[in-house]
Amino acid sequence: MLKPVAIALATVLLLFGVISMVSPIPGGTVAIALGLALLICTSKKFTRTIGRLRLQFPQLNTAMTWLEGRAGQRLGNTLRRTRPPHG
Repeated sequence: MLKPVAIALATVLLLFGVISMVSPIPGGTVAIALGLALLICTSKKFTRTIGRLRLQFPQLNTAMTWLEGRAGQRLGNTLRRTRPPHG
């Protein structure tokens, strides 16, 4: 019951974050980080998918690494779970 609510909330946060990135409303980065962290915590499949996408698209990996460093310790650690393996 809680998982669909978490996924819906995460989707709303991601959409708000993307819209905020192109508008003068601040907070887009924080909303995106919260939305991604919520999805990562609720779905192992999403965690694996983000990891694969980070491996395929170096620009996405660079953006996610940047976000990890600015999202705070707890959010950053959650986002780091999707880092692709090195080597």
